[in-house]
Amino acid sequence: MKLRPLVFTFLFLLPLISCAQDSIRFRDIPLDEGLKIAQAEKKLVFFMGYASWCEHCKRMKEVIFKDKEVANYYNEHFICMKQDMEKGEGIKLHTEFGVKSYPTFVFLDGDGTTLYQSTGEKNDSMMIDIGKNALTPAMQYPYLKKEFEKDVTNSEKCFTYVFALRSALLDCSEPAKKHLATQSDAQLLTAVHWKIIANGIMDINSREFQFVLSHQKEYAALTSPSRVERKIVNVAYELLTPYVNKKDSAGYFSKRPLAESIHHPKVDSLLFKYDLTIY
Repeated sequence: MKLRPLVFTFLFLLPLISCAQDSIRFRDIPLDEGLKIAQAEKKLVFFMGYASWCEHCKRMKEVIFKDKEVANYYNEHFICMKQDMEKGEGIKLHTEFGVKSYPTFVFLDGDGTTLYQSTGEKNDSMMIDIGKNALTPAMQYPYLKKEFEKDVTNSEKCFTYVFALRSALLDCSEPAKKHLATQSDAQLLTAVHWKIIANGIMDINSREFQFVLSHQKEYAALTSPSRVERKIVNVAYELLTPYVNKKDSAGYFSKRPLAESIHHPKVDSLLFKYDLTIY
């Protein structure tokens, strides 16, 4: 008779225990504590940056992270943490991790070095692939950077590094500029250099972007007219949109002449739209 309450309690809790095992177990601790645990257990930290209003973040937490295969993989290989990037420690980490969209996934070693990063809503198989990539040394940022810096004239290694950063919406302009500075104008007219410029150059006044403007037909033959046009418009968009979103008219009109100097119909249409918004 005395055993019955214990048996009943165990049977009642069993479904709850099973449910917990079928979800990523996020630790509600500061990041520096998570890094110490990662060092002790010789694992990486998996950090999810989210916002309370982000529907993609909610789906990740409510659906994808409760997938049994995803949960088992991440619980086995990582110290898992999550943080609202608009509250508490998240406000500082938002800048440190260069967060530009939600959700953002960051993988760090025990020293706090970012090894791999990704962003956006994923399905279950994609989430496992991201975890595998983060655990593969040859795909980690420090390795890619080291390989690139062995020979900054190597276009393939430059593109691999630039594309890895760009895929996570991280700033990749430094390696792109460093490599492209070693190349002559004639060398810029190749498919791989188009990809480096397309991903890594956002400065309207840069030699590389001005070269694209004066060789649009040549680059269109290497990729496509629509991609060249998209790149040109995106440079103007990235330059002006932050000022428009903040309703910073002084900043907008200080940068507007740069965008206008592109002399492209779709950029002119963008300027017309933004002018109306600002006014």
